Amino acid sequence: MSDHDEDGHAVSATIGRDEAAWHFESKGNHRNFGFAYDPTIDCPLKIGVSTGAYISTVSSQSALVIIDMQNYFLSDAMGRARGAGHVAAENLIRYAIPAARKAGIRIVWLNWGLTDEDMETMPPAVSRCFGFVGRAGHHLDQHVVLDRHGFLRTDRTYGGLGSEMGRVTISAAEGGPKEMDAGRLLYRGSWNAALFPPLAPHYRPGEGDAWIHKNRMSGMWGSDSLLQKYLQHNRLTTLFFGGVNTDQCVGSTLMDAFSLGYNCILLKDGCGTTSPQYAHDAWEFNCENSFGFVTTCQSLWEAVSHQLSRDGSSQPS
Repeated sequence: MSDHDEDGHAVSATIGRDEAAWHFESKGNHRNFGFAYDPTIDCPLKIGVSTGAYISTVSSQSALVIIDMQNYFLSDAMGRARGAGHVAAENLIRYAIPAARKAGIRIVWLNWGLTDEDMETMPPAVSRCFGFVGRAGHHLDQHVVLDRHGFLRTDRTYGGLGSEMGRVTISAAEGGPKEMDAGRLLYRGSWNAALFPPLAPHYRPGEGDAWIHKNRMSGMWGSDSLLQKYLQHNRLTTLFFGGVNTDQCVGSTLMDAFSLGYNCILLKDGCGTTSPQYAHDAWEFNCENSFGFVTTCQSLWEAVSHQLSRDGSSQPS
């Protein structure tokens, strides 16, 4: 369907059925997709997206899902040089998180948090992604660490999910200098699974933030997904995604959410990856053309500011 008919009149459409249906409307070059459209809501949050269209959502039905911004993936104590994930953290802190708080959008911190029970059923395909342990030597009596491709890793002594990582040195920039026991790889309660220090003060359970553990790259995986249970219980249907890595844990969670019927928006400057840039770009392309919409942390902030100015409320800070 075109944006407007031959006479330039407004066009409207209902996409989907029942209470989850979207309401689309356009006039001229202005196009808007309204999620769970309710005409009784005077001031929905209206956000510009990468295609030039707008989306409208209800803040109380929305969540900002921040994925895997943990020490293991971002800390310089783990050898992580500054990269796209650190820039994403800054954009989340400056724009997306304060905007979400001011608008009443729930903030969900979705992180790896393994248990012994998880490890008993961990598939080899998932384990391999984080390296593994082997034995070498004439009598196979030497402990060796291998990467996901089977090459020897001589630069570390830990091997794979749940392995003891030993002690690490924390830099002054991250609260040191000091030494810490890094704990078991991506285990609940360990230092390496804790939030990256710049983000840690922004996790505020007293303000309604949720911390949700996952045991796969996708936080939506499985019939007993803690994330899905939380979203269903709180009737949250629109999800803004940020975190690391775009093409792995963020992307797989977003795709599963899309398949389950959630309204998905990728914050392209609120997520990053250590993969080549084309891997991130491919996710942006597929998200705006298939899985949902793409916008920025600043666009979310600006949309909330505009909404609050119409309501006469103070702007996010």
